[in-house]
Amino acid sequence: MRFKIKDPNTGEIIEDEMVNPYPYGSAMYKEFEKDLRRLSYLEQLIKRDKYGNPIIYKTSARQRAVMILLLYILFALLAS
Repeated sequence: MRFKIKDPNTGEIIEDEMVNPYPYGSAMYKEFEKDLRRLSYLEQLIKRDKYGNPIIYKTSARQRAVMILLLYILFALLAS
């Protein structure tokens, strides 16, 4: 799997390939391959800015408070 990282010192984007370090056919080899497939799938879902950095969406304090309040209401309705 190929991945890109941004060098913090120079700011340029470096592309490298990740290889499996375990012996072929071992349990660790299969687990590593499975993790690589999952990582490559998740990598496709991540939105990136023009520099290649992942965009992380965070919820505001008000949104979290509303979600907690809705959960309390749901629990109250289920309890009664």
